[in-house]
Amino acid sequence: MNPIEQIAQLEKQAELVLAERADCSDIIPFCAEAISLMQSQPNLNNEFVNLLSSMSCPEFIAVCVHALRWPNLNQAVLQKYNRAVEQNDWRAEGALRTVVDAINPNWEDACDFYSAYFHNLNP
Repeated sequence: MNPIEQIAQLEKQAELVLAERADCSDIIPFCAEAISLMQSQPNLNNEFVNLLSSMSCPEFIAVCVHALRWPNLNQAVLQKYNRAVEQNDWRAEGALRTVVDAINPNWEDACDFYSAYFHNLNP
């Protein structure tokens, strides 16, 4: 399985766990593995950006966006968000707002829901 397929699979697993347990912190192992994989393959940056900006699990995407802090990923997310607002797609806007919030270095959810991951990175 190539890295793109691996990350897509990790997102699906995270979505299943989230649907089953409804605890955002339970997706951390899947996000951490995806982030590590993406960081180890910088030559696939554009492919990862395209993949993340087309995923359907906002919690998974948000953790990745916040951890990676890639300008091209942030730009893709903001463009998708702005397009949803322009098209009055309020379902997409709501989900994407979580991801847009994660761009902020002081993203509140990083401490509230995902602290097990982010505090381990920044003790």
